[in-house]
Amino acid sequence: MTKKITQKDIAKKAGVSVSTVSSVLRGNNLRYISKNTIEKVNSLAKRLGYEKK
Repeated sequence: MTKKITQKDIAKKAGVSVSTVSSVLRGNNLRYISKNTIEKVNSLAKRLGYEKK
């Protein structure tokens, strides 16, 4: 059985906070987050197989 990927896992690999990952994945407050960070978080989430609850 593989480990379920969490927002904390994505945050650690992206070098950002869990709240930043949460905002990006929910699409909230994106005007305060750099495009580079948004792309990095979305790319990691997809590559790692993150699934929303």
